[in-house]
Amino acid sequence: DKSVLIMLKNLSMQLSKIFANVKLFKPLDENLLVSDISSKGVGIVFRERSYIRFFPEKSYVHFELILPDQIRIPMLTVVRSITFLENKIIKAGCEIISMDKSAMQIYSHYLQSL
Repeated sequence: DKSVLIMLKNLSMQLSKIFANVKLFKPLDENLLVSDISSKGVGIVFRERSYIRFFPEKSYVHFELILPDQIRIPMLTVVRSITFLENKIIKAGCEIISMDKSAMQIYSHYLQSL
């Protein structure tokens, strides 16, 4: 149901701000690399094993995808897979669940330009 997803997205953004302010959960300060991108999702890669805790399978993750020219696209995703690749690289496959309308338009335009 879309209303539940919208409510979940808004709640996650508010909780993220609260948790950051009271330092209950430390958000990841580092930008991670996107290995692949599509209309359905993104693959995020990293080497630091401790980052796995940010991407447990089947969990909801809210983050901002930074496009060229520093355009930020906030999105709610669900982690569908964690894969261990060569050279100790870890890949989190994230399915896009929700984006606001303007972000979706910018994201779609970016994908078409690839």
